[in-house]
Amino acid sequence: MIDMPQTSVPTKRYIWLIVPILVFGQLLSASDAANQNEAITRLEQAVSKTNIFELPSFAMRADVRIEDHGKLVKGTYELLWNGPDQWRETVRVPGYTEVQTGGKGTIWLQRSVDFIPVSMYTVHQALGFGSTVGSPESMSLVQLSLTPRDTIRKTSKRKEDGNKLTCFEIENDQKHRSEICINDSSDTIARDPFTFADSNLQPVGAKIFPRLLTLHHGAEIVAKVNVGELASPAQFPPDTFTPPAGVSPAAGCMNPSLPRLVKREQPECPTTCPTAAPSGYCLIRRVDRQGRCSAISKADRERGYRSRRFQPTRPQSLAL
Repeated sequence: MIDMPQTSVPTKRYIWLIVPILVFGQLLSASDAANQNEAITRLEQAVSKTNIFELPSFAMRADVRIEDHGKLVKGTYELLWNGPDQWRETVRVPGYTEVQTGGKGTIWLQRSVDFIPVSMYTVHQALGFGSTVGSPESMSLVQLSLTPRDTIRKTSKRKEDGNKLTCFEIENDQKHRSEICINDSSDTIARDPFTFADSNLQPVGAKIFPRLLTLHHGAEIVAKVNVGELASPAQFPPDTFTPPAGVSPAAGCMNPSLPRLVKREQPECPTTCPTAAPSGYCLIRRVDRQGRCSAISKADRERGYRSRRFQPTRPQSLAL
């Protein structure tokens, strides 16, 4: 006969206490995962409803108003979309014209001046889409770039301008938090009402999209887009998407994702000039203890001058 070890009554009580705690913890984890998936699914569905770029083709034409030195000036906007590898966007405002022609991972940009005015960024912010990187997902009507490392931290409900909203607080792997809201009535993305005003939702193909989009700072209107035509499907002449002559292509696409930090690395700069410069000068960039790069020339070093400091950048040495 084998003697079984005896367990005291207090020990048994502790065991029975631990078991429910473990089971409850597992249930909470499963519940959290289910809530995460439910929130992400709802956000994806809301973005998809207004993502007109999922349509095979469409033509959009609109009147725009942009702020210029305290007054609103008139312009026009046109986007012809035949898929991600064939599109053309034209913006005309006083003193500036811009035409972008999109190909497979390539953009041909033709503009009337050598720089891009700030007003072009405000027009695209109002529209909720564009080929320029820089707008967070909370400003977009067509894109939701969540990654597996993003977490829905909190869900809340509130009322803004008479609209009932469900809002999700999202935290990325860098612990930065942002918020995206959904209009409970239309099940579409509700952008921040302190910055945006989107109205007159109308169908286009299997999607819906606002016909009046406004970017404002308080009571001041920065950009307003009044969509007069949005039709899908659309037919285009054969030469619609022919790249303009004399314009060099550059890598790009419509609605690129925001860049995300992959890895932090301390910049390393060379300590010697790899090639002899005709002038006898060589610009060396190195890193000091504070992580800043210092720029010094060989002549400066010989004269005992202090180095000139600037923010860290990609290490390189330049022959002068």
